[in-house]
Amino acid sequence: MEKRVAPRGTVEPRRGKRGGGARESLEWAVSFAGRDLDELREGDWLNLRDDLARFFGGVWRTPGELTGFTTRPNPLPQKAPQPEILRIQREARRLLERAATPLRAGGDVLKAAHGFRLAADWSIEPVAGIPLLSAIGSLRDLFLTRLLFLLAQEGLANVKLCPAPGCGRPFWRAGRRKYCSSRCTFQGWLSTSEKGKTRPKREAKAARERRKYKRRLAERKGGTDAR
Repeated sequence: MEKRVAPRGTVEPRRGKRGGGARESLEWAVSFAGRDLDELREGDWLNLRDDLARFFGGVWRTPGELTGFTTRPNPLPQKAPQPEILRIQREARRLLERAATPLRAGGDVLKAAHGFRLAADWSIEPVAGIPLLSAIGSLRDLFLTRLLFLLAQEGLANVKLCPAPGCGRPFWRAGRRKYCSSRCTFQGWLSTSEKGKTRPKREAKAARERRKYKRRLAERKGGTDAR
């Protein structure tokens, strides 16, 4: 069995029991949206499909009298073709970018979802005497529906966009983490370092020019006195 290895520039989300908690599931979804899927090998794609199945697994709690809801995506995550997974990632990234950009949605999940067409067949199914809301729909629509539920429940405090030059990918901020990957951390440091060095260089050049001017002025005055 092939060992799971996180692609370069990504961080594997923490994993718990099947389905995971809301926070863990949101963390995984944000990490998935920011991953570089072009670097995945065949074994990595199998692992990613398993992760998708875990994301859809379990019962999700909702407010009110209903204790939660379940989803039945079609196709099943384990059988999802690569183009469909790539499409879901693009849509999820677009949704997160809109939600996490202050000048666009400003943290308003419903406003960020404006323009996304989501369709599902909803029904209430009693399971062991417990009413559950069940949704049947496409893999793309149900993934974004779950993501919206998670964002509404957990908020956007840990959902950030990478500030590194040329990046802007969504990532899950843990602790004091500022960038989405070690590569972007270096790029951010390099950019900040270059900006920090520019001003001292300008100031040093200006100081040299002032010294030259004073020296020339002193030489002119000395020559005048001599005549």
